[in-house]
Amino acid sequence: MCMMASKLAYENDKVVKNIVDLHWKMHFVDFYNCWNDYQKENCTQVFIMCDKPKDANLILISFRGTEPFDADDWITDFDYSWYEIPKLGKVHMGFLEALGLGNRVEASTFYANLRANCNSKDNKPPKLNGYKELTPMGKRTAYYTVRSKLKDLLREHVNAKFVVTGHSLGGALAILFPTVLVLHEEEEIMKRLLGVYTFGQPRIGNRQLGTYMQARLEKPESKYFRVVYCNDLVPRLPYDNKTFLYKHFGECLYFNSLYVEKNVKEEPNKNYFGWRFLVPEFLNAVWELVRSFMMGYIYGPGYKECWESVMLRIVGLAIPGLSDHSPVDYVNSKNGNGRRPQGEVDETANRKFRSTSEVRSMSHTGGRHNHPTTENRRPVQPATSANVCDDRVRSKVRPNSALLHRHVRRRRRVLRSRRCLKAFVSGDATAAEPRCRNDRRVCKMNNESAT
Repeated sequence: MCMMASKLAYENDKVVKNIVDLHWKMHFVDFYNCWNDYQKENCTQVFIMCDKPKDANLILISFRGTEPFDADDWITDFDYSWYEIPKLGKVHMGFLEALGLGNRVEASTFYANLRANCNSKDNKPPKLNGYKELTPMGKRTAYYTVRSKLKDLLREHVNAKFVVTGHSLGGALAILFPTVLVLHEEEEIMKRLLGVYTFGQPRIGNRQLGTYMQARLEKPESKYFRVVYCNDLVPRLPYDNKTFLYKHFGECLYFNSLYVEKNVKEEPNKNYFGWRFLVPEFLNAVWELVRSFMMGYIYGPGYKECWESVMLRIVGLAIPGLSDHSPVDYVNSKNGNGRRPQGEVDETANRKFRSTSEVRSMSHTGGRHNHPTTENRRPVQPATSANVCDDRVRSKVRPNSALLHRHVRRRRRVLRSRRCLKAFVSGDATAAEPRCRNDRRVCKMNNESAT
């Protein structure tokens, strides 16, 4: 569910509302297009949804990620500048600007927005003496807009908890949002945080920041899960070395090119570049291109990749790891196409996916809901207030297995042939008329045996 919400965030507000309300049968709250001080335009997009309009149990916040053909978004991912916050650590400056928490042209804006006691009650940045207003009039910023709306929703739905998610740049904003909530001492909001799920997320700060947030997101249990697919380039940026000092934190759920999951502290080849990884990365890109033509035959038509995805994989032959950043592989990973290594027990499966039945993730492809086959599903915690979407998703299950489809068709033919035989014995010629060539063949065999 979280991955599909992250993927849906790339669409416009009308598409998001249509999918959430009509296909997912949930409640669309609002879609925001907020001001980004780094790019000087409204390009930080986020939408909010609930599992139901009244007495909701789940509130989901999804940030949009890096646009594939937007050079400014990619520059933000490759930016290495940081701003140091006392007691918190060094934070990626471009991500702070994307949330509307400052501007590198006027450094005092970061101080105004990132003070430890900054808990403004409205959705506008606080003002200090000497603070220069750089955000254009009428422009709203992502952090204060989402925080204000979240407070209203939590007051309206007293039993609700919230989840924050995002893919790529959206994943960085998804973990940075609760980080600033902790800094602003929004304890009432943080008590109702159910989890943060990011996919292909770049690094957002240094080791000190990771230590600070782990102490607040892992008690009494871990609430932050970072999903990385294979050779994805973006999670390996900015560099983790003695020069740049960026570090990942939180639990890493790593999927290889066979969609087999492993719980690791850090993804392999953490800085992407290296001679000993060059050949394996290229061979893996070749395998993924070949696999893209087979997915529809192996797992069903819902997994067939479009020509844009295939073209991206061809480009990935020149830049291995680029095509791995596509949401397609993250959707397939969370749909459970792969298996865990033999003998390895997923002791944290119920804890990781307790929020909204992620193992039954809904794939929006032309309005269809695609699901993994029954044998590939991971164990899920029994339905509680935290996974209120389970019954709704389960009611829409359409297995994709071609083998299962053949079995269903064969079973239908057998049932129709039995009805034909029964009608023939009773003398009802109209009801006994077969509907297709296969039914005629089966009916003929049954009639001969009856005679």
